[in-house]
Amino acid sequence: MSNQNVSIPQLIADTQGINNDARNQASSKLSYLEEKHFLQYVVELCRILGSNNEQSTIRQGAGLLLKNCIGAGTERSEQYINKRKLRWESLQDNDKNRIKDS
Repeated sequence: MSNQNVSIPQLIADTQGINNDARNQASSKLSYLEEKHFLQYVVELCRILGSNNEQSTIRQGAGLLLKNCIGAGTERSEQYINKRKLRWESLQDNDKNRIKDS
């Protein structure tokens, strides 16, 4: 899966829809983007969250996704939390600042 031409706001909208297949596909794509393109994914979630041009439900969805990929989300296992810490620590300082400034 390529991240080119992927609309994260549209994927968020699809996760909120009533079509099970579309929800599952959108969730899978968002998980892929989080795993494979973490920095760009988080920066885009921050952009969406702070944008007045996005619908409030999309901004709320971006906020939840951001919380879940930076924090522990609903998963509280030590392994999961350590994975999050290692991912953050592996980023270069300028990338961490880019996320913080978003």
